[in-house]
Amino acid sequence: MAPEAARPLVQPATLSLGANALEVQHDLARESRLSAVFASLAEGVVIQDLQGRIVDCNASAERILGLGREQILSRTSLDPFWRTLCEDGSDFPGEQHPAAVTLRTGEPQVDVVMGLCKPDGSVTWLSINSQPLRASSGAAAEGVVVSFCDITTVRCMAERLLEAQKLESVARLAGGVAHDFNNLLTAVLGYAELCLNLAPPQSALAGHLAQIIRSGDRAADLTRQLLDFARRRPPRIEQLDLRDLLGENLEILRSWVGSGIAVECSCAPQLWPVHADRGQLRQLLLNLASNAADAMPEGGTLALSLANVVLEAGAEHGAGDFVELRVSDSGAGMATHVLSHVFEPFFSTKQVGEGSGLGLASCYGIVRQHRGSISVRSTRGEGTSFTIHLPRALELPA
Repeated sequence: MAPEAARPLVQPATLSLGANALEVQHDLARESRLSAVFASLAEGVVIQDLQGRIVDCNASAERILGLGREQILSRTSLDPFWRTLCEDGSDFPGEQHPAAVTLRTGEPQVDVVMGLCKPDGSVTWLSINSQPLRASSGAAAEGVVVSFCDITTVRCMAERLLEAQKLESVARLAGGVAHDFNNLLTAVLGYAELCLNLAPPQSALAGHLAQIIRSGDRAADLTRQLLDFARRRPPRIEQLDLRDLLGENLEILRSWVGSGIAVECSCAPQLWPVHADRGQLRQLLLNLASNAADAMPEGGTLALSLANVVLEAGAEHGAGDFVELRVSDSGAGMATHVLSHVFEPFFSTKQVGEGSGLGLASCYGIVRQHRGSISVRSTRGEGTSFTIHLPRALELPA
């Protein structure tokens, strides 16, 4: 009998099963790696199906959006749950969301900027990209992949840079204007003093000329401050009692706002002294009074108060003793969207030619230069109140 043919050690079927098992292992390993990459990305990533529903998201998406996974899944770009903003502050149309555009056109969207209002009321600015999700090149889209990153800090830095550039332009302009104005002011004061020497000492004319000289001296102070600002000179610091400063300028404040506005003052006893530049604080008072007068064209009340306060650490000041100056008016008040811009250079709600938009910006700069803080509260129809906190002077100025 012929010997039995040797049988192969592994049957063909077994070889086929082994090859399939190896492919499965490779697929599982690749899927595991992709899942690890998806989970570890610093950018937020969400995957939406053809109906726009979110079917998956990574941990960074939860962190950036400020929501839990269960709050994100199954929502769409058109869901009213999302409150989104355009760069100009208007509502972002849901149909213009990058994911919606990609699903509608099949085209990717790149670097679309959108503001997302979080549940706590803050706004996070996002740069968003979207790409069609395909199983292979040329295959039909199965959904859309949306990636986004938080650019809020970058936007804030860009806005601060823009403000710094504006202030530099203002400094150069102020220096040129102040220099020319100072030359004119020297002639005005010189001739006023000559006339005062010739006028009868107790006459009304002498009183009028003396008032012109006092106002000219104050204008000279303002000019000096503009020149100091343009040349980046430090303020001339001295120890001041704000009650004395307010008393010295009360008459000019009343004439500044007009007879139709009542000026009321209240000062706490034993007010703490502050370290400050007298001319700059005078400018601060005049700017705030002028702003209040513009808000009360039909007349009203301008209230100024001084008090000692003890504050905890805040965003713009440390903890400690402060002197509080409050300037309030009974005018028309400001809308909410205006309040967030009042201290920005060149921002103004007045008609062209009626204001430069620099008054409140200079007030903010003066207060911050004195290591203090300034805030504003306003309600439409109920007036506006500016609150300034200046640190108490505990020792003689350097």
